[in-house]
Amino acid sequence: MLTPVALMAAAIVFVIAIGRSQWYFVFDPKHNPVPGLQAEKGTFEPHSARYQDLAKLVITLSVGAMAFLINTVAGLKPPTRTDIQSKVADVTPIAAGFFGISTWIAFILLQTIFYEAYCHSPNHDSYQAWKYVLCIVLGWTGLVAFICGFAWVAANVL
Repeated sequence: MLTPVALMAAAIVFVIAIGRSQWYFVFDPKHNPVPGLQAEKGTFEPHSARYQDLAKLVITLSVGAMAFLINTVAGLKPPTRTDIQSKVADVTPIAAGFFGISTWIAFILLQTIFYEAYCHSPNHDSYQAWKYVLCIVLGWTGLVAFICGFAWVAANVL
């Protein structure tokens, strides 16, 4: 269900990446060839911490929602099942799939690996366009899956 969204996001970001004069991206302003940015002497680490903190929040909420749904379904007894419990049981497999996709562990892992490789690269040109596209697609697909999980529950239970 999210594959078309991910492929569309990848295509858009890839087209933007191809239009650049250089085939790699720089994480830090201090390594950016654009005049004026090098004077900032900034690093990507504060941004990385913010992105990863947001990802951790989404992971926590996703896992909590999955646990709630699965626990609700596991505790259901057929003779005493109410209408709302039946709706939750019907919605759980797809919602849990959305929440599972949105855990962003691959996003956090790859962003960290790519940034470490970039920091240890002599020319700071290891963050190639395909890595940028992969991180952007994983991040946005995870966010869309997270929103879709709650939207699916809301649309089908309420």
